[in-house]
Amino acid sequence: MARIAHAAPYVLPEDEASLDVYSKAANPSDTAYHLDLPPLPFQGRADAPIVLLGLNPGYSEANDEIWHKTPEFLEINQRNYRHDSTAEYPLFFLDPNIEGGSLNGGQNWWHRRLKPLRKAGYDDKLLARAFLSVQYVPYRSKSYKHNRKALESQKYGFDLVRQAVKRGALIIGLRSAKLWKEAVKELEGYERFCQLTNPRYPVLSEKQLGAEKYKELLDELNKLR
Repeated sequence: MARIAHAAPYVLPEDEASLDVYSKAANPSDTAYHLDLPPLPFQGRADAPIVLLGLNPGYSEANDEIWHKTPEFLEINQRNYRHDSTAEYPLFFLDPNIEGGSLNGGQNWWHRRLKPLRKAGYDDKLLARAFLSVQYVPYRSKSYKHNRKALESQKYGFDLVRQAVKRGALIIGLRSAKLWKEAVKELEGYERFCQLTNPRYPVLSEKQLGAEKYKELLDELNKLR
């Protein structure tokens, strides 16, 4: 991911031809990709014990256009691309100072997903080290529309998930387990893979994971304490 441009449009060179018809400039629909903002293909430690699988990063004009073009955010994201092991908050949307500390946008999204764990006493610094979030497609849009033609940039994320299977990580599908299983064959039959029961509003709760997988999740978090 280090080969993604450092200025807009933020596109992997091998993706350019495929993305022309999906960019906001060519198609102003909610499913068009906002290539004027840096992609968010993954977030967190590459060797995290818990891996979360999404579809693609969302887009909020009110928040992202203000905060995600700042030099500070761009630098944090570039460090994330490099898997900087010195980051205090590897899953950087849990950094209380991200997005100006506004508690909006990405930080608010993650707080909602992790609400039961935060309520149970797991602090954001621990949670930021525990999770690797990987997106099926790295580019942002308000809504997701599946394109059967895979992008070159997707391959790195798929490899991160394959590595997670090899090391025995707990892998949780937030969105579309079917697409992930098609892309990463190793997930089929993998005992430590599960999907939340409500992909439209994913929350890491016992209700959505079931008692057994929720206990596995807590066990992994407790190892980091």
